[in-house]
Amino acid sequence: MKLVSIVLPTYNGSKYIKDALDSILKQTYTNWELIIVDDCSTDNTPEIIRGYAQKDSRIKIITNNTNKKLPASLNIGFETAQGEYFTWTSDDNIYKENAIEYMADFLDKNTDVDLVSCNFDFINEDGSYNNTFTNLVKNRCPLQLVKQCNVGACFMYRKGIAQKVGKYNTDMFCAEDYDYWCRVAIAGNIAYSNENLYKYRLNPQSLTATKQQTIKEKTLAVQQKYKKFLIVKYKKINKNFYLYQILLPQISSFIYSKQEFKNKTKYKILSIKVTHHKDYFKNKLAIWGWWQGENLGDQWIKKCMKRLFPYAVFIDTDEKRLNEAAFVICGGGGLWIDDVHKTFKQKLKVPFGIIGLGAEFPYPDDSAKTIKNNAEFFFVRDKYSLDCMHINAIAPSRDITFAFPLKWEEETDIDTNNLFFVWRDGKNFYEQKRDNFITYGKYKDNYSEFVSIIEQNFKNIKYDDFQVYQDNIEERIKNAGFVISGRYHGIIAAIQKGIPCIGIDICPKIRALMKDCNLEEYCIKMEEVNKLDFLIKKAKQNVSEIREKQHKYRQQAIDIIQKDINAAKNKINKYIKPF
Repeated sequence: MKLVSIVLPTYNGSKYIKDALDSILKQTYTNWELIIVDDCSTDNTPEIIRGYAQKDSRIKIITNNTNKKLPASLNIGFETAQGEYFTWTSDDNIYKENAIEYMADFLDKNTDVDLVSCNFDFINEDGSYNNTFTNLVKNRCPLQLVKQCNVGACFMYRKGIAQKVGKYNTDMFCAEDYDYWCRVAIAGNIAYSNENLYKYRLNPQSLTATKQQTIKEKTLAVQQKYKKFLIVKYKKINKNFYLYQILLPQISSFIYSKQEFKNKTKYKILSIKVTHHKDYFKNKLAIWGWWQGENLGDQWIKKCMKRLFPYAVFIDTDEKRLNEAAFVICGGGGLWIDDVHKTFKQKLKVPFGIIGLGAEFPYPDDSAKTIKNNAEFFFVRDKYSLDCMHINAIAPSRDITFAFPLKWEEETDIDTNNLFFVWRDGKNFYEQKRDNFITYGKYKDNYSEFVSIIEQNFKNIKYDDFQVYQDNIEERIKNAGFVISGRYHGIIAAIQKGIPCIGIDICPKIRALMKDCNLEEYCIKMEEVNKLDFLIKKAKQNVSEIREKQHKYRQQAIDIIQKDINAAKNKINKYIKPF
């Protein structure tokens, strides 16, 4: 039975560390050493871990003289490790009882494997089940490291491979594990097991939750650094993944980027796509929108549309061959952009309607009027969007999510110390050359200034950026008692639940929404971060007043969107039977 060295770095982990330690003590595999590296905790973590070390000689404690962060603490821990097999865990996560035994036995029996990665559960703060790792990261193979970190939180590796690849990279804080696994994959062999052995806690105070922007930047750096080395080694070994997940997307992207292929010609060249699209939405109700985007707001809209029109087929905005459908709904978010105009301002043979649509900036011409005149129905979500389209004399609709609004919270259940903070990174506007956003938002890279102020005003902070292919808004905003958001649908969620909110005015649709709700005084530009502290305190003092305004807007929105949906369905039913 080989010795297994487990390193546990901790910083102010007193809330959950007992659960983590107890899970190690309960392991069916007994030949282990636990090296706890305390990174200058200021809570009662030192007292807790000393109590455990006094009761079990297998537990050793190292205390850093200064706060060194996670990668340096890992290196310090493994420098003293005596085991043949290495692993590490976090102070808020839990091993299942057979975890160490299974992974050690796996390495014993598979001598060509340097690291084994296993499946695990995500759990909520209270320990209840949330999801499973392999539900989110499928088809695991070493080459998948080109696109995402697929090793996860439950793993074990040999001391020999650790000596070969060296220490964790302290320059890659927040992606030090991803960087390390890529190096292991290049220097050795990784195996993946679906055995579920671990519980990963979704803790709003964890690095994963609080350092999302840093994680995103470091992740990209890791991918750029190791991509070509991983492809060279694994493209023949992981043939299917290389072909369908790396090579074909690169070819498609190259073809579609060429001007001569931006019309129907591309369907003649890409014969596979022609076959697919002929039957995909022919003679059906098609809902055309920005479903391909990594944006929770769009996915939330899609979720509502699915409930409203369960018989519909959803098609992305790069689909222009709409005349195959029986009816087309153009809907979904702030879509009043070039894609909408280019597609719908030409007279389509197929009937179509607009619902739930919004605008981000004024359009330079009156083509929206032509679209409106040709549409079977034309429901735009707010007055600001209609003004951008140069259309007057019609009443605005509301955001489609009010068809199934989030549950209104009782005021007594709202804890304004629990913040849901949704950031929108303005760097993307420069990368995408979105000049309107740059001019209007006057983007400043002042995320840290916002964080510094909110940390002084809130006990619990859940960080988000809505950059996901998910629609789980209810789960994300759960237990929030205050919202600060640079995302439109972050404010929509706050209004629907009756939670005091502050809008970061990075684009005018956010200010327009706050104005429609009579809450414009709680909307600030990014450059006005100096006003944030005052507005937080003001909002906390005026919760009832804010909720009254939100409730009024909410009820109006529910009534309006329901009326518009019924009108749209009546029009659609003239052309297509639901089932």
